[in-house]
This record gives sequence, C-alpha cells and structure tokens, in this order.
Amino acid sequence: MSEKIPNLEDDSDYSRWKKAVKVWQLGTTAKKTQQASRLIGFMNGRAYEAALQIAPAELGVETGVDKLITELDSLFLKDATHDLFMAIEDFEHYKRPEGVAMDLYVRDFEQKRKKIDQLRKKEKSTDCDSALIPLL
Repeated sequence: MSEKIPNLEDDSDYSRWKKAVKVWQLGTTAKKTQQASRLIGFMNGRAYEAALQIAPAELGVETGVDKLITELDSLFLKDATHDLFMAIEDFEHYKRPEGVAMDLYVRDFEQKRKKIDQLRKKEKSTDCDSALIPLL
C-alpha cells in the first residue's frame, strides 16, 4: 500500500499541510530519521529551497521533521492580524459564482465566516479592529 505524503507548494495552505504531516506521521512506515527527507521530496518552490538550506545531518535524526517545520514556520507563518485581515477581505468580497447551487454557496459562506471566528479566537480578539486598520 502506498502512502500519501503531503505535498507543499507556494500556494498551499501551510497550516493545513502541517496538520496533514502530523496525520501522515501517525501512519507512515518510514523511520523518523527518514521522514524529513521524504517530505522534502514532495515540496516545490520556496519550501523546497528553504529545506535544502538545512544540513542533511539535522534532517536525518529523530527530530528532523521538527527542525524542518521550524524552518518552514519562519517562511510561511504570517502575522495573525494579517491572516485575520485576509480572511475578512475574502469574506467581504465573496459573491455567489454563476451556476453554483444556493446550498453550496451558503456552505462556502459559512466556512468563510467560521474561518474568521477561528482566527479571532487564535488571536484572542473580541473584535476585528486590528484587522480592519488596513481598510482605513
């Protein structure tokens, strides 16, 4: 049985990728010392270039994936306020695409709203003032 190794590209949702890596680690048959190198094989763009900057000796150890993720966090994790602002902007500009059924539109709308709620909780914000400042 082949494994589905999480793929990371420049336009990937990095937080989602990190969750997929954790799930993959639970089910992979790869030794911990091989996991980082296997993940790098499924990267492209900035992630791949950043991963190649890490010494192979740091990746081929039990904590190699942790080292890889720490490096990628510095590249992909953005300011929480920026993420919240982008989610609000996406929500505000969302329009029902032509030909999309109303129930699918409502589902997408609710997902976008829930994303804002999750980001607000993550930032421990009771209001969105800090995210709305760039709109001024």
